[in-house]
Amino acid sequence: MHLPDGEMVDLTRRLGAAIAPDGTLIVVGHHPDDLMTGLRHGRRKFLVTPEDLMPAVDLEGWTVEVVGARNRMMAWPDGKQVS
Repeated sequence: MHLPDGEMVDLTRRLGAAIAPDGTLIVVGHHPDDLMTGLRHGRRKFLVTPEDLMPAVDLEGWTVEVVGARNRMMAWPDGKQVS
């Protein structure tokens, strides 16, 4: 989902509340740094960092295993590599 203006925080909060005890919540998104590669287009307000979403997590009762961004290599049609 591409939700503007911080709505991803609210969605993450609601999803977390719906998870059964001992369940797992995985959130994957497009990082704002993607805009610098030229491969991603769109508006900054639709992109989130893991740190943007942490206020949505009620840490009581949760074990947070990973909060971070991962790089991946992509290629332009001409073969130029970007991450």
